Amino acid sequence: MTKIKCPICNSLQTENLFSVKDRFKISNQDFSLIKCPDCEINFTFPILDQEEIKKFYPKVYSWKKEYKTPGCFTNFFRKLEERYVYHLLMYDTKCLLETIKERGEILDIGCGIGSRLEIFREMGFKKFSGIEPSDEAIYAKQIKKLPVKKESLNECNFQENSFNIITLYHVFEHLQDPISSLKIIKKVLKPKGWLVLQIPNFGSYQAKFFKNKWFALDAPRHYFHYAPKTISQILLQNNFEVKKIDQNTNFLHPVYWVLSSFLFLDPQSIWGKEEKGQSKIFYRILWIFFTLLSIPLAKLENFLGKGGNMTIYAINKK
Repeated sequence: MTKIKCPICNSLQTENLFSVKDRFKISNQDFSLIKCPDCEINFTFPILDQEEIKKFYPKVYSWKKEYKTPGCFTNFFRKLEERYVYHLLMYDTKCLLETIKERGEILDIGCGIGSRLEIFREMGFKKFSGIEPSDEAIYAKQIKKLPVKKESLNECNFQENSFNIITLYHVFEHLQDPISSLKIIKKVLKPKGWLVLQIPNFGSYQAKFFKNKWFALDAPRHYFHYAPKTISQILLQNNFEVKKIDQNTNFLHPVYWVLSSFLFLDPQSIWGKEEKGQSKIFYRILWIFFTLLSIPLAKLENFLGKGGNMTIYAINKK
């Protein structure tokens, strides 16, 4: 059997852990989860190029207020969902400020429809902006009137030393070439500036428990799967100093526990069906029920220091 070369360290001593299916069922193709014993990175194979990966993103990737909801009950649950998401984004930003303790110029890479930028503004950031390669950027700019550019990190033309803080919340695992991306980030980030990454924690107990059923694998959209050690090594090798790795997940956000157990409750699939006029009230009630039921699991994994998400705070040692 032909060995698969590690895209990070070029080792040929890789091993196939298991196969993974696309949760959206856009394709029946099997993807492999490969581990490199040399640098210890895990990655999805095959690694699709930028054109190929586009077809694996569903039409409704984020909910927009302009979508019509089928009935007043669905609209009620949508309002609850909006407050829930607001709470989660606010929690992330408060954690960021507790660690960084400054409100310099901030760039959110992969900002989607700009919901996090709205939180930055509410929390006192005077200079904030985002980049997003998908059409979500058009919505953020034209409808929400936010300073967002529709471009990828490779296309951005920011001047050197432009930002005090650069954030990638659940974006870094979507980057096909993380090393090249870090070089671009390093260039536009000021010396001693902060890089904040929030990514699924492949070293978590839930990742080990669910294995190929773990929702956060999200093949093929997630190219790489990081544990605290592997992400620390990659950042160190690219001259970033890791100051903190927070493996605590907001206890109201046990999303991977719920969705790894009950994939049919995936909110993005529900949004897509609701946007077409289908009522999914029963699914929404189940989502709330199982989320509340999973809170003790989220608290336990936080107590043990291995939550399903991790947030990395690193300084640019330029």
